Amino acid sequence: MVAGESEEVAGETREVIVVPVYEASFDQAISELVYCRPRWSKARPAKYVAFYRVSPRSAVTHLSEVASVSDNEAGTQVYRFREPPKPLATPIPSRPLTNGRRMGIQSYKYTTLEKIRAAKNMREL
Repeated sequence: MVAGESEEVAGETREVIVVPVYEASFDQAISELVYCRPRWSKARPAKYVAFYRVSPRSAVTHLSEVASVSDNEAGTQVYRFREPPKPLATPIPSRPLTNGRRMGIQSYKYTTLEKIRAAKNMREL
């Protein structure tokens, strides 16, 4: 697969995949310029990867441009980056719930670069 593919839905080009990551996966993206995720049938490459860092952070904090996407024998999709993920000017926190807690994401989510730049919380993605 080649990086740079995107999907158009309702007039929007969904070119960013938001991925939930633990610190180990995020550290690997920073140090090795790579992010690996299980491959599944509906998976499609994206131009950018936005990193949703799980609890206790519970926010999208960084964005990285994808250089290439490949599949390996272990059933994993491998995203390689041009440079380390860059911090967002303002992190995007998870959705607030009525009881004061936050609702994070548990799977991958596709969105647009414009929404990543403008969102005040995950609900706006």
